[in-house]
Amino acid sequence: MKIAFLCSSLEPARDGVGDYTRSLAVACAARGHACALLALHDTHLTASQERLADEIPALRLSPRLPLPARIADARACLADFSPDWISWQFSSYGYHPRGLISAETRSLATLAAGRRTHVMLHELWGGLSRDEPWFNRILGRFQRRGLVSLLHLLRTQRLHTSNVAYRSALAAHQWSAELLPLWGNIPIAAARPEVLAPFVPSGTRESWLIAVTFGNVPREWRQDATIAFFQAAAAQLRRRPLLLVCGRAGPHGPAVVRQFSAGGKITVAATGELPAEKISRIFQAVDFGIAPHPWGLIGKSGAVAALIDHGLPLLVPNDDRLTRIPSDLPLPPPGLLSRLSDLPPDAIPAWLARRLPAASTLPRTADDFLESLTRI
Repeated sequence: MKIAFLCSSLEPARDGVGDYTRSLAVACAARGHACALLALHDTHLTASQERLADEIPALRLSPRLPLPARIADARACLADFSPDWISWQFSSYGYHPRGLISAETRSLATLAAGRRTHVMLHELWGGLSRDEPWFNRILGRFQRRGLVSLLHLLRTQRLHTSNVAYRSALAAHQWSAELLPLWGNIPIAAARPEVLAPFVPSGTRESWLIAVTFGNVPREWRQDATIAFFQAAAAQLRRRPLLLVCGRAGPHGPAVVRQFSAGGKITVAATGELPAEKISRIFQAVDFGIAPHPWGLIGKSGAVAALIDHGLPLLVPNDDRLTRIPSDLPLPPPGLLSRLSDLPPDAIPAWLARRLPAASTLPRTADDFLESLTRI
C-alpha cells in the first residue's frame, strides 16, 4: 500500500504533529508500505525543501511560497507518488495561529480530491471544557464550523482522533471517529537507576517516594488535594515524598510547584530540559507519574503517553474538569491511570505494583492505523 502523509510542518522536535507523522510513516514503511511525507505550511523554512526524512521521501513547502505554487508543487508530488491513501494529520493551529480554518487551508484540502482520504484530528476546537474563558468558547464556535466544513470538503473515508472526549464531540456533529492512541514522544532507553542521584537530596533511593511530572503544569492542579494525597501515600509507605518536575513546566509551573514545596511539605527538584535518553531513564527509576492533563482529555497528551509507555502508574489530579460533551474513558492496561478521588492512600501499594515494563505503543498504533485503511 502507498500512503502519502500530509501535515503542516516536519521540523524535528519543533512540531508535535510533524514528529507524530514522521514516526508513523517510518513504522508503516518498516511494515513494507511505501510512504511519502508532505508538509504544506512549514513555517520553519524560508524556502521549500525536498529531501529524505528518516529515509522517507519528504517535501516541505514554505508558506513564503505563493499559495498557487505550493498547491501545484504538492499536486505534482502526489501525482508522481500516486498514493492509495492520503493521510491528513491535522491540527488547525499548524495553519493559523488561532486555529481557524482559512480560505488558504480549504484550498490545500483540494489536494485530496479524487483520492481515498484518512484524517487524524490532533486538535478539535476551544470551549470543550466547562471552565474555559468566554473568549475561548466564542472562538471555538468559529473553529468548529470551519473544521466540520473541512471534513465535508475532504470527503473523509476514515476518521481518527486520540481521545474519547473528541470522539464524543465529533459524534454530536454527525461524524463517527475511531480512536488511535498516541505513543510516547520519549524513546525508551536502557534503564539506569543511578540517574536519580543528582535529584535525591539525602538518604538512599529507597527512603523516598518519587513522583514525576512531564510537560506544562496547569494553573489548577488541585494542589491542596494532590499534596495531601502525596503526603499520605509517603506516610503509608514510610518514605519521604519527592516530586521531580521534568522538562519545561510552562508559564504556570513555577507558581504551582512552589505550593508543593512551601513549608517543606514536599521536596521538589526540577531537572530542566534534558536529552530524551536521560528523561527515559528517569521515568524508569521513579515510582509514579502525575498527569498534567485533565481526565477527559488525557488521551491527547504526548507527555502522558510517554509516561504510560514507560509503564508508570499515573495519577490524574484534574478529574473534575468536565468536558461539555460527556464521555467515558477507556483505561490503558491494566489500570495504570487513576483519578485522584478514586485512590485512597491505603490502596497505594497495590496501585504501584501494577507498574509495567517500558514498551512503546507505536507498533500497536501503526498496526491499528494500517488495519483501518485495509478494512472494507
